[in-house]
Amino acid sequence: MNEPTRAVVADPVGVLREALDAALPPLQLLDDAQDRADTRADTRADTSVHDVLSVFARSVSPVLDELAALAAAEPGGPVDAALRQLRRAVNHRGGGTVSPTCHWQLRRARAALDRATHLVREVR
Repeated sequence: MNEPTRAVVADPVGVLREALDAALPPLQLLDDAQDRADTRADTRADTSVHDVLSVFARSVSPVLDELAALAAAEPGGPVDAALRQLRRAVNHRGGGTVSPTCHWQLRRARAALDRATHLVREVR
């Protein structure tokens, strides 16, 4: 029995970075709506945060194995730090603290990836 093969993505960190870049603006809008204390926005925010995170998860799912391997190869490194922040974001989402904490954790994950880019530039 042949198992389906997965295509290897040349830049899994780039895929993660793009997924974060796509998720952050809508989460910021949800944060802003909650800051205005609009109770109707809070109800919509639950659904919208779920939608944003669903799109994010679908975008990143093809490279999860590669990202996990990169994180394991460099514990405490930028990819490992980004994945830890993403796990926290999902845990906060499940804990009922909807958009602000989730958005903050995703921004921290993006910052960790920026550190990786900065380090690569210094080495070159």
